[in-house]
Amino acid sequence: MIKWTKVSSRVIARWSCTLTGGGPGGGKAEEQTCFLQDEAAGGRTQPQKKKRRRRKKKSDVFSMLEPSVPSHLSTWVDVKEAIRDKAKELKLGPTRFAACEKPRPDRMAAYQKWIDSGMHGEMAYLAREDRLERRRDPRIVLDGAKSIIVSSMFYWPGKGGFPWPKVSERERLGADSEGRGLVSCYAWGDDYHQIMGSKLRDLATFAVELCGGNSRWYVDTGAVMERDLAERAGLGFTGKNTLSIHSNYGSGFFIGSVFTTLPLPPDEPMKKPSYCGSCTKCQVACPTGALAPTRDFVMDARRCISYLTIELKGSIPVELRPLVGTWIYGCDICQEVCPWNQFSWQGQSSPSWGQVSKDISFPVLRDLLHMDETEFEARFAQSAVKRIGRDRFLRNVCVALGNSGDVRAIPPLRKAMETESDLVKEHASWAITRIAEQQRSSSKTTTTT
Repeated sequence: MIKWTKVSSRVIARWSCTLTGGGPGGGKAEEQTCFLQDEAAGGRTQPQKKKRRRRKKKSDVFSMLEPSVPSHLSTWVDVKEAIRDKAKELKLGPTRFAACEKPRPDRMAAYQKWIDSGMHGEMAYLAREDRLERRRDPRIVLDGAKSIIVSSMFYWPGKGGFPWPKVSERERLGADSEGRGLVSCYAWGDDYHQIMGSKLRDLATFAVELCGGNSRWYVDTGAVMERDLAERAGLGFTGKNTLSIHSNYGSGFFIGSVFTTLPLPPDEPMKKPSYCGSCTKCQVACPTGALAPTRDFVMDARRCISYLTIELKGSIPVELRPLVGTWIYGCDICQEVCPWNQFSWQGQSSPSWGQVSKDISFPVLRDLLHMDETEFEARFAQSAVKRIGRDRFLRNVCVALGNSGDVRAIPPLRKAMETESDLVKEHASWAITRIAEQQRSSSKTTTTT
């Protein structure tokens, strides 16, 4: 039996059929034949041997037609604007275009130096030679690639968009009231890989249906020099917090890229690599020293709270645990203090989740510690939080509880020491000790006063 998926006459979509038997084109199961439809074949199905199936990634959108300007448009500039209009229709943020060429030599040299210094921590995939090679020459990513569509999707809600006080006040409230933790605002909604990935797939499909050619899209998943692309496309500059910053909307956006064989004229690049000037607010505010005034535009990921709570798979270094505060997934501190993020704005690319419940952005830590695997999967089914798994998440919760000084957390922490994994037990034990130390310190202060 054959399962057929209808596709455009100009586009060959991945898995256009799943072959388990014969089909209209005469193929046989043992030949592993897949029938693909093409406009040039007059709408007739044509057998394609498995070895000729070029696509190996779900992010590919391939056509059998050479790139060309459609009859209703005049030039590739018109095509570029049509793609930009489609991006707006898909509710993506500002979308720009860059030539598919090697990154600036100084950018690649800085990245290699960062890798060589070990600042990428346990993210070994960043140092893989095949990935480094693709960063050095993005043309390897897609055969015949000539252009890169660089798009954005914003998650930063703007100065007026936060439903709760700023970080310093939230941490104080968390310690003094219900004992709540902090979640980076990018994770308040559904997983951005899925949301933006779907939009980029639609954008890539639109480009191929319009002009033929081939495309491959990425959203935080490929070996792509995204900040260099943002600069070259004029989307944003790189700040001292090492994030891309849009001059109107700040740094709170995801970058997505569509590699294409279409010869799209590039947009003007950023005039300067950075517009931070003498400002060091993000470096001074970083509690762990991942950013430092002596190290402009460089982040030591090994000390970054986002790395410690998301990327790090093992134990959080003991000396850094008190500095993590009550963050349980990611961190927004270096963005929250940035002057470029002090605007109140609302546009078509603003966060789709809008005002969220404090149980999402500011959850009660003790409640999280009670979750079993089923409850964790249900609560974070559509969230990026799900990616780190329950063990790492509970590890983070234990550290946050320890830093909260909440004595009400001691019973559930003791239970965790009896029932959870070694990773969670270790951090639960630390949390109990930390709470006890804070209570003793508080008692001494009260007595002295």
